[in-house]
Amino acid sequence: MRAAPGRRALFITLVMLSASTALISSLGAPLVTAVALQEQVPLVWAQWVQTAPLLVGAVISPIVGRLGGGTRRRPVLLACLGLVALGCLLSALPLGFAGLVVGRVLQGFGIGVLPLAMAAARDAAPPERLPQLLGVLSVSNLTFAGLGYPTTSLLATLWGVRGAFWFGLALTAVALVLAVRTLPASSHPDQQVDWLDGVVLAAGTLALMLAISQASRWGWTSTPFVVLALSGLALLGVWAVRAWGLPDPMVDLQQAVRRGALGANLVALLVGAGVYVLITLMVQLVQAPRESGGLASSPLFAGLMLVPYAICGFGGNRVARRIADRWGPERVLPLGSLAYLGAILVFAVDRDGWVQIAVAMGIAGLGAGGTFAMIPVVVVRHVPAHDTSSALSANQVVRFFGFAAGSALAATVLDALSPGETLAPHAFTMAALVGAGLALASAVCAVITLPRRSPDPGVGVSAQPGPSLDTA
Repeated sequence: MRAAPGRRALFITLVMLSASTALISSLGAPLVTAVALQEQVPLVWAQWVQTAPLLVGAVISPIVGRLGGGTRRRPVLLACLGLVALGCLLSALPLGFAGLVVGRVLQGFGIGVLPLAMAAARDAAPPERLPQLLGVLSVSNLTFAGLGYPTTSLLATLWGVRGAFWFGLALTAVALVLAVRTLPASSHPDQQVDWLDGVVLAAGTLALMLAISQASRWGWTSTPFVVLALSGLALLGVWAVRAWGLPDPMVDLQQAVRRGALGANLVALLVGAGVYVLITLMVQLVQAPRESGGLASSPLFAGLMLVPYAICGFGGNRVARRIADRWGPERVLPLGSLAYLGAILVFAVDRDGWVQIAVAMGIAGLGAGGTFAMIPVVVVRHVPAHDTSSALSANQVVRFFGFAAGSALAATVLDALSPGETLAPHAFTMAALVGAGLALASAVCAVITLPRRSPDPGVGVSAQPGPSLDTA
């Protein structure tokens, strides 16, 4: 039976929200070098075009998830989209480097949209269709983040750096209009926001994320890194002790460490780090000179190498659903981690041409697509419905911690093993092996911490292949 038009329109809107915010958040990475040249700033400053939204997204995700967990979900989500649109406008206008970075900061609020969209999906979707929709939302987020790299490179080539952000503004405007027209109000009771809890969590997250993201530039033993990292860990420790004792914390740690949710969070952290290890290595290798073992090509071709990753991410979603139908979504996570392990090992052993790199990225897409499709399904199966936004926001924070750590770790290994300014070929191999270790650790953690079946029969996985989103 086909879904009512209102539900179908809502599903389309939720997918659009996930895809658009993911694509916009990925606009920065291919533009770092171009921004440094165009704005005449050091490369370390230009890196903030990529770092700023990642840091903001990790900091505000739990706050947005908590604030939008009840009847405020619709206004909070619309406000986040409005800030993203304003950020795209500031980055598109000729306001100098400061305006560009401020715009990227505001675009980071889009990262907090996905948990709210998933919470809206849980309310609207029939239980038998919920795993499919959550998988599509998660994979569309992952896939369009991957597509953002070649898209950004192409738009920058055609229209310049600012042109990429005009495109982002148009995409956000469409998502905002759809959300205004179709997003329903939530009937869940409002949750109190402990702002002190939020400030301590935000400060600790910001300090640690900033230390991780800049470690490759400052050095892992430098004073700025050590001070920031220890300060962040101390603040997060204070927050954890305080949150554990609160009757209604912003992020319920007791729910987060339940066996199913803990396993999903560990996989999100480790696979997230592995994803960015491989992406960072691939982008560097494609542009590296021949003497470094690279392909001496342009950023546009580096972006195009992520197309197999993005396309296979959708294939990974479908494969994951079939496995979940038979054995449960919890079994997908170790298998997806092992697929990603295989991709990184392929890259480590043979990366001499376009075909080999494309094959490695395709396998990575299958592994990451299946894994990230099932992570939110596993989380919502192990937390109460009224904690969905908060639990998914916490998972989002862990995921972006992994992204930042993987990116910094790959860059640090490359720098440490390359004696001069030219990257050494063996540095790519060693960095890939570090990523392989992360993927293997993810598989082991998934096997140890995840139950075979969910204790919540109300959020099942259909035994039949999931139909398109316009059916119910």
